[in-house]
Amino acid sequence: MNRINTKEALTYLSYLKGYILFVALIFILSTLMGYWYSSSDLAFATQASADIGEMFAIIQGLHPLIIMAIIFLNNSIKCFIVLLLGIGFGLIPLVFLIYNGFLIGIVVLMTERIEGFLYVLAAIVPHGIIELPMIFFSAAIGVRLGHDLLNTLMGKKADIKKDFKKGVLFYMHWILPLLFIAAAVETFLTPLILIMVVG
Repeated sequence: MNRINTKEALTYLSYLKGYILFVALIFILSTLMGYWYSSSDLAFATQASADIGEMFAIIQGLHPLIIMAIIFLNNSIKCFIVLLLGIGFGLIPLVFLIYNGFLIGIVVLMTERIEGFLYVLAAIVPHGIIELPMIFFSAAIGVRLGHDLLNTLMGKKADIKKDFKKGVLFYMHWILPLLFIAAAVETFLTPLILIMVVG
């Protein structure tokens, strides 16, 4: 399998720049919407936050290495599915971003009300600065593939096969390893930072 070096990766990201900005904007708007809607309906936010908390509580008692593996597998599988299914006119990546952005907005509001804004930053930023761009890149590749399909159906020039191959190579050589690092940071570093913030 061909490797994508740093220069080629940066060139590829430049090629996807418009799509990356688009999906990032969708995610940010969805997060703000989740935050705003939750603030106007605290009963809904409390229930939704409790449901999300129950899902996380299931893995909290596990060995840290198992937790890291679960986080990594969850994120890597979702990112790959988003990338692959983006070929369906880019709809799946957008639905994924809207749904997850909305949920994060809920969690941010409820955590902020209980623990404060500094705690929210400490809980998200350490691994989020790695994880979120990887999610955006995966979604951007998916939306690009969906755009390729639309162009093909409209009789415009598009090379789905080439873009698909580049996307998968980029995922394997850059997104996957960085998601692993993000999972390690979330498992081992983020909790330590939270302890310092709380203490």
